[in-house]
Amino acid sequence: MASISAAAASPPIVLKELDELFSWNPPRLVPRPVDDREPSTTTRQPAFFDRHFSTKLALKRVVRLPSLVEDLAKTVDSALDAAKHTLPELSRHFYTTKDRRRAVEQAERHVRDEKGVCVFYSHTTAIYCPIVASTLAFHPTAPSWLPLIYWTDAVSSSRHAIMDAELTFYAADDTEVGERREEIIKTMESGHRRILETMRETQSPLMMFEFKSLSAGPEEVMTVVPKLGDFNWPYCGSPRNPYRILEHKKIRDMAEAIIPGPDALNPPWNIRVCSYITSSTMLNVMFIGFRVLQGNSSNPTN
Repeated sequence: MASISAAAASPPIVLKELDELFSWNPPRLVPRPVDDREPSTTTRQPAFFDRHFSTKLALKRVVRLPSLVEDLAKTVDSALDAAKHTLPELSRHFYTTKDRRRAVEQAERHVRDEKGVCVFYSHTTAIYCPIVASTLAFHPTAPSWLPLIYWTDAVSSSRHAIMDAELTFYAADDTEVGERREEIIKTMESGHRRILETMRETQSPLMMFEFKSLSAGPEEVMTVVPKLGDFNWPYCGSPRNPYRILEHKKIRDMAEAIIPGPDALNPPWNIRVCSYITSSTMLNVMFIGFRVLQGNSSNPTN
């Protein structure tokens, strides 16, 4: 990340803390054996729902983007440069370098499985980044770092293929803090404010997270994945048990009724800061950027 210029900008201490946040990397996580068992080297057999997954949503292939980290860094730098004159003073909501150091010291970096990875993430990056991303993307002129978004593993979806965590909006609240958030929302551009209010009302997450154990992402695996070509998804054939035909048909019909959303016009690897980019799009890019940049020299966490 490029250093943030303090010339005619926000208080130097704010810019210094932001610079240190973007330069921070979480410690490398360490696999912790369980009962001397070797880590799994295969995926589980597909379950009933997996075999009836929508053909329109199944992963077809993995494509490597060599310039992803650099492109995301440029996008975050652009957002910082645009907001550096209006950022608020540090407040109790902003996690300083000292706060991050204390949190990391209290977190366990030896993890047994994907749940351990998720827990470590929840105690570190999931706390620091939403505050900054919310301010830069939604309300850079607000008087404080009070965020409009938060990370949680209590997800909004409770059906099949439940995600591990999500980034979402705080619900409207009649408390003093809730009223302050509403005041911050009033400072947003009207079009962006309508999007926020709609997503908050429908409980639609901004981002979804899936965590894997450390054994799923060693260098030898990540090197091979882009070379795998197209995936052969194990779809269901005709059921052998005639009593389950209706059950299969019901799930198939549900899968066929799914309508995928449009592809991003400005995906994270080529987005540029300009007037037609929505705040929610910029927030997603910056949050992805924070995670990629912070994880660039550490184990992948999702």
